[in-house]
Amino acid sequence: MKLLNIKLFEGNNIETIPFKWGSINDSFISKDIALQLCLKFPANNFKHTIKNDSNKNYNMYNLQLVKNSEIISTNSEIIDDIWTNFAKELLSDSYRNTLEKYVGESLSNLKMDIIFWRYEKGCWLDAHLDKEEKLVTQIFYFNEHWEDNWGGHLLVLNSENLNDIAHKVSSKVNSSAIIYRDENSWHAVEEVSNLALESRKSLQVIFYKN
Repeated sequence: MKLLNIKLFEGNNIETIPFKWGSINDSFISKDIALQLCLKFPANNFKHTIKNDSNKNYNMYNLQLVKNSEIISTNSEIIDDIWTNFAKELLSDSYRNTLEKYVGESLSNLKMDIIFWRYEKGCWLDAHLDKEEKLVTQIFYFNEHWEDNWGGHLLVLNSENLNDIAHKVSSKVNSSAIIYRDENSWHAVEEVSNLALESRKSLQVIFYKN
């Protein structure tokens, strides 16, 4: 069963200011599919990653599903089959070709990682540029309900200054964001507020040079 709305990029132009990025609604073929993924989003076996230094600061939880374009079998066994099916769809040529047309750059011969992320209260990701080997990232969001005052927005930045915000992207279900990496693609994830009644949940798809 197909889950992804492969036409999701049609009629959506990629933004070019302050860098190449996009925000897309209706990422799945139906709201019901998106809600199923919300309901079956993994709850256990996440690794806590935290870093505080002069280069990059963050605090969040992750569970990797695909590494080097291969599904990690030990992790696929602990999640619902709907996620394994979705991973296979993301690994398909159809998805890759569609995203390639959207960003206007070749994605051929690039490897893919797919990672689940959970941001609990107090979690954040500081302003940063992605590593040079990363080319394109798409982030799918899986919160059926998310209030703006809960924080957790993806921040598209004009510069490395965390307060120099060009756009805020909410983490509501059935939406996704795309970031094309260049020397100006500064972005961050706003700290999740203590007001949040649930975790901020997302799935990150990364295309990178091997």
